[in-house]
Amino acid sequence: MRDRLYFVMDSDKTVRYKFAPKFLHGLDGHEYTYICGGQNTSIIDRFAFALDEGSTIQVGGLSDKRNETSANNSSTHGYVYGGRKQTEEKNIVDRILYPLDAGNAVNFAELVNANYGSAANNSSSYGYICGGNDGEYRLKTIERMEFSLDSGNSEIIGEISDERFHLSANNSSQYGYVCGGIFDLKVSIVERINFSADSGSKDHFSDLPSFKAFAAANNSSQYGYMCGGNTPNIYRIDFSFDGGSGEFSEDLAEIENNRLYTAGSNSTVAGYVCGGETSGSINKFEFPLNAGQSISSYSSLTTDERTQCSAVDGVDFVTQFNNE
Repeated sequence: MRDRLYFVMDSDKTVRYKFAPKFLHGLDGHEYTYICGGQNTSIIDRFAFALDEGSTIQVGGLSDKRNETSANNSSTHGYVYGGRKQTEEKNIVDRILYPLDAGNAVNFAELVNANYGSAANNSSSYGYICGGNDGEYRLKTIERMEFSLDSGNSEIIGEISDERFHLSANNSSQYGYVCGGIFDLKVSIVERINFSADSGSKDHFSDLPSFKAFAAANNSSQYGYMCGGNTPNIYRIDFSFDGGSGEFSEDLAEIENNRLYTAGSNSTVAGYVCGGETSGSINKFEFPLNAGQSISSYSSLTTDERTQCSAVDGVDFVTQFNNE
């Protein structure tokens, strides 16, 4: 597919001219998102980004039933980390080859720490797994998984500032953002991981407008979003502040039926908030989301009981950013 010129309206007065990036994915891999696991299930559901109102189908399963996993993706694969099966914490890393039309994820590797409630983001070469709970203690480790390996385990390369779990994560091309979560109480801190550093360095980048946990994290090439959780609000941060610090804007919108344990995924033009407590709903919002913009009901998962699921999408935003 040739790169093509297109226009991006950042505001009422500013137009940027850019080249649409090539997709470096498996055949049609970039057209789908995959919602993985959840309470007492291993189901992997899939829906296509191209439809305004989607039809969700079950295409496979994880290697084992588990919930409270985290997930990220490379150009060719989705990765699902850890989680719990009933009260047993897991160190499983499952891998999905794009596109998954039918079949199960492969038990690909192991984490250093068996845990649940972690958050995951990614550069073009590595996946990062941040925080979590090992069943006895909250964690502050940053583990890193190399995408180029056909087998191999993660390694610990650093730490976030405090032990916390049920946090959320998204990323720009240069940094990973780790947002909110539970320490002793819910927290509002936003920390940033420099992808170029092998030591997993991080800094206190910003704060959320309010304490937030159990939320979905979404991102376009320009903004990061925190959606739902213990409050229904959607917050947004501008990645152009990568060189310094930034603030999340307040209350752009609210997700449908305030829900805990939601999972976020993204196409190149929209964000999706999937599942959650006692709900199989999928909500959609167009990028960029501005104040007063509507959140639509896009589709539903194949079962309603999909709380504590995770989601991966076929869009490698990091590779996309680097081709803009």
